[in-house]
Amino acid sequence: MPRRAAADLAVTPIGQIDRPPAPSSIPEDAAAIWRVVVNCMKPGWIGPEAHALLERYCFAQSEAVRLEGKLVATPMTDPTRAQLVQQYKQMTAMALSYARSLRLPPKGNTPRDCRDNGRHLEGAAPWDRTARRQVKPWEL
Repeated sequence: MPRRAAADLAVTPIGQIDRPPAPSSIPEDAAAIWRVVVNCMKPGWIGPEAHALLERYCFAQSEAVRLEGKLVATPMTDPTRAQLVQQYKQMTAMALSYARSLRLPPKGNTPRDCRDNGRHLEGAAPWDRTARRQVKPWEL
């Protein structure tokens, strides 16, 4: 197969692949959450197939923040507070569900091989698995 000239290849900026911009269809507070999430994750972590799910997460998170503000401003004696608390619980549970699906929590976005749980020795090579090994009680 002959080689293609560099001018024949389409160039896509790496920043747009790795860190997608917030869609224009979502509100500004949800777009701010989108930017924070995308910038905190590893490049390429959230692919195009997960953008719709990320939109839902950002909306749920921004709605939970809005409900939290209303909840703080509502006095404890207000009869509508119970309904507000219920809505807040549902929205935070939904946001957490989306976050887990996207593997946003630190436990979800760290490869298992790289986690050492604080058991590595100072000065040991990172690939040395014996340095990170947890001592079993029967080995003491």
